[in-house]
Amino acid sequence: MRSVLTRAVAVAIAIAPSLLPAQSLSRGELILGNTATFTVVAPGSLLTVVALSTNGTVVGPCLPGLGCLDLAEPWLLGPLLVPDAQGTAQFALQLPAALPPGPLAAQAVVVTPTALTLTNTVPGTMQPLSAFDDDFAGSTLGAGWSLHNGALLQFAVAGGELHLRPLFGGPAVTWYADGEGPLLFRTVRGDFTVTAQLRSYRLSNPLLPPPANYDMGGLSLRDPASDSGPADWLHVAVGGGVPGTPIVVEDKSTNDSVSDLVLHPIAAPSGQIRATRQGAVITLYHRPNGASPWQLLRSHVRPDLGPELQVGPIVFSWSPSVDVGASFDWITFTRP
Repeated sequence: MRSVLTRAVAVAIAIAPSLLPAQSLSRGELILGNTATFTVVAPGSLLTVVALSTNGTVVGPCLPGLGCLDLAEPWLLGPLLVPDAQGTAQFALQLPAALPPGPLAAQAVVVTPTALTLTNTVPGTMQPLSAFDDDFAGSTLGAGWSLHNGALLQFAVAGGELHLRPLFGGPAVTWYADGEGPLLFRTVRGDFTVTAQLRSYRLSNPLLPPPANYDMGGLSLRDPASDSGPADWLHVAVGGGVPGTPIVVEDKSTNDSVSDLVLHPIAAPSGQIRATRQGAVITLYHRPNGASPWQLLRSHVRPDLGPELQVGPIVFSWSPSVDVGASFDWITFTRP
């Protein structure tokens, strides 16, 4: 790999008599099994290539007129990238889930009409999916969480819990058919298991369960392709169901905006919930507490879902008069 990069650098130097200031490189999270995105911003550039090293950063080989590559050998060289009109180029790399955690440093070589430059070096550490775990300690939400329909949600971290409250209710902002409520999520690629400890309650009296009108908190697994097409997602949630089954865990799968749900009666709107993705199969579970055996709700065969899903806590109210909150003690992510 060194010879490939050295030849590319040598050719560029031959046509680059002057040196431009370094351009910028940034990247997303390095989670094993997920996609890592590297972004080069270099206005006026013609081509760029991202070099990676699993041996960290050092003062590397130096070439006349270019400077020193700051990556330890051996190198992995990404594809040649053609920047857009603003000089931005992105390189997406799926990190193998079977790799052990360890360093991954990156630096980009940028070719302009008159010069060859090196970007800054971005060191980092590849981490297992459990890096997404959160015990909601402190007073602020940890970095890395994203929001879908964030304008519909009020949230806070306090007392070792994440507290969610929907700001609006009704079918349009409930997780049913085309309606989608708020979602706090991490993007997860491939197979995984997500587990959370939570309780749902009535805002007007937290000692009471939510109203029996589809008022719940839980976990959603949403296909981001739903942004531009019919809704595709699944969820498992606890709270108020219907008058005949007032306290439930709900198991729901929505395919092309058609929802299929089952309300399972439970003793209290709390406990642990779990979703496992293995290939095309997503299985949903509930148990009252950590000492109880898991109750299998249903398994859903969903080959239509994309390789990446938005996964995390939700809360929703079918009634326009919102009287439901959900508090999460913790959430964990593992590879099955």
